[in-house]
Amino acid sequence: MISKALKKQFDEYLPLLSDKQQALILELVKSFLNIDTDNNRISRKKYHMEIDEDVDRVEDGGFVTQEETKKELSKLKPMSISHLHEMIDQAKQDHDAGRVISHEELKKKVKTWR
Repeated sequence: MISKALKKQFDEYLPLLSDKQQALILELVKSFLNIDTDNNRISRKKYHMEIDEDVDRVEDGGFVTQEETKKELSKLKPMSISHLHEMIDQAKQDHDAGRVISHEELKKKVKTWR
């Protein structure tokens, strides 16, 4: 009985939302149900290849220890609001001047660094 009442309310409110809001609600429901809509699964062979690459990277010293991380974190200081605004202004200028790339492009470039 309660589920019919909830469904009725949902059916009444859903059309009042924009398409974007409805899509967000759908994603929320999917996340509650743990539905993975991304088919970004990789093959077992690729998975093992990536693990091997990571092991090689660690063996070559391509990692940061927990102690090193703690030491670096201890050096961090709060940012002033004026510095934040300066950084935002600089980011806007960089974007407008075309000095910004997507994270996908950056990942492709990083892969060529080895």
